[in-house]
Amino acid sequence: MSQGELCAIPLRELPSMMDIPVSEVRPLPETFNGLRLVGLASHVALLPQEGRPLEIFLLNMRKLAEMMHVASLLPGR
Repeated sequence: MSQGELCAIPLRELPSMMDIPVSEVRPLPETFNGLRLVGLASHVALLPQEGRPLEIFLLNMRKLAEMMHVASLLPGR
């Protein structure tokens, strides 16, 4: 992916837009086992909600773009 090239993440629903206090953002622990996010997220914010907290992962867009590029080179794409 070259600089200035557009990239998008397909979504089923519109994302929620919200301000997240920097004080709520934490590095993901090394023991985090969210296999689908390995290398794609480095930080998480846990926001209180009724029931269980809302987990918001901050994505590494460079890593995501690299993975999308590799996937586009696979046969059948």
